[in-house]
Amino acid sequence: MGDVLAVADAEGIDRFAIWGLSYGGWIAWLTVLEVPERIPAIITTGACDPRASTEEEALAEFDAGWGAALRQDGVEGLIEAFREEDGDDMSREFPPWAVAATLRQDSLALLAIQSHELAGERPATLEDFSVPALLISGEYEDEDHAAAETASMTPDAESLWLRGLGHGGACQASALMSRWSRLRASM
Repeated sequence: MGDVLAVADAEGIDRFAIWGLSYGGWIAWLTVLEVPERIPAIITTGACDPRASTEEEALAEFDAGWGAALRQDGVEGLIEAFREEDGDDMSREFPPWAVAATLRQDSLALLAIQSHELAGERPATLEDFSVPALLISGEYEDEDHAAAETASMTPDAESLWLRGLGHGGACQASALMSRWSRLRASM
């Protein structure tokens, strides 16, 4: 959150809509919780509930699976772990452009984002969340419509469930998301 605010401050931007994909979605939620007066709208893709746990169990599960792959073989190992987990469904979850973008990431930075220090405090309830929110999920990552459930518990939230897309592919609707955020920010 601090980095997001530091960039906005350095650019002289007082209010800004924020969109986060995957872990960036958690960062977006936590940024809004810290400075709601600066954020007129939030969009998340693949990160639908800011109350989700970052408990030891979840961090240990990440560490034993994807974290181990990152430490052993870098980002290439992470992509291979995704392939092993998703099998033939890999291209539904992560289209080629998303794989290419992931391969450009720093494996140490990806490991670091799982630390408790960066996880932040999670809200206990969404009843007081005052910022308009759009929660986007792809069909293959949200078969149970968790984003819609979270949106129903949030005062000014909507969900968008994209058929035929997974975690990496859901951000393909970026033009739609940009229009939504501009509309909400102008209200």
